Amino acid sequence: MDINLIAWIGGAALACAILVKMMRQKQLRLSELLRQYVEGQLEWARKRNRAARLAQQAVQQKASLEKEEQSALDRINAETAEATLTQGEQIQRPEQLQSVVQSTSG
Repeated sequence: MDINLIAWIGGAALACAILVKMMRQKQLRLSELLRQYVEGQLEWARKRNRAARLAQQAVQQKASLEKEEQSALDRINAETAEATLTQGEQIQRPEQLQSVVQSTSG
């Protein structure tokens, strides 16, 4: 065999080996970038889910507080109405007493 042919074959083999090594390194870098991208997307998905869950909890808490406030207002209104009726009855009682006193004395 000719020495030039051996040199060309050796050079081609070396070039192929270097090319394969470079392609493997590039593939590893791209795989790492893809893994980082996927992890980033998962992290954002977790954050979005957490934010949605917290927003839902806030809505439920607000609804619960509004319900409690409405219940308290209804209770206060009922107590006020009862107190108003009681005061009205107290006002009517002296008249009733006067009518009872007048009917018994007369």
